[in-house]
Amino acid sequence: MKLITDSEGWSKLKKSREKTSHTYNPETAEEIKELILDLFFKLFSDLQTKLESERSGNQNLLDL
Repeated sequence: MKLITDSEGWSKLKKSREKTSHTYNPETAEEIKELILDLFFKLFSDLQTKLESERSGNQNLLDL
């Protein structure tokens, strides 16, 4: 199962984190807030769904 399908989105997330790690800029914070709402939340939600599906599938294999 491929857990990460939107590599561009995850790359944006990583770059955004790097932008905010050591300095604070209100404009950057606003930009990243919008990315969290528009993109990053969905990335984590999709990953959670896939991981839960994977765990559920593996659990079913143990029940056999």
